[in-house]
Amino acid sequence: MMKFSLTIDRQLDEGSVDVVTPVIDATVTAIEELARQTDPAIPRVIVGYSANQARILDFAECLAFFTKDRRVWVATSSGTWQVKLRLYELENFLPRTSFVQISQSAIVNMDAITHLDLSYTGTISVHLKNDMHFFVSRRQLSAFKRALDI
Repeated sequence: MMKFSLTIDRQLDEGSVDVVTPVIDATVTAIEELARQTDPAIPRVIVGYSANQARILDFAECLAFFTKDRRVWVATSSGTWQVKLRLYELENFLPRTSFVQISQSAIVNMDAITHLDLSYTGTISVHLKNDMHFFVSRRQLSAFKRALDI
């Protein structure tokens, strides 16, 4: 069971959330996600660009973010869109309960994963709903397994 402590300090300009825990578990992740959702500085949608179109995309419809030709793209079920943010910027505000970085060049939505291909020796191929696939890098392998509880 987790202890809960609340301190009200009217002299503060803004609130903060401090969590002290021996391990990062589902409860800690949920608390972090709730704190992020209430932060007005964190966007809830992202704009994707394709040719002469701009489309507002909710994070739930984003299957993966990836780099190609020195640009960052977002894959959705309706197509691929270029975004103006870098992957490290996206990683700072994407919901960690849904998205996981699998390599230096890709972040995937865990809800979009259809299956994992383990036939490659020492690597995992992640297949998404839109038939795209990405490889999990060795550096991100343990974080990926933790995110999926495998």
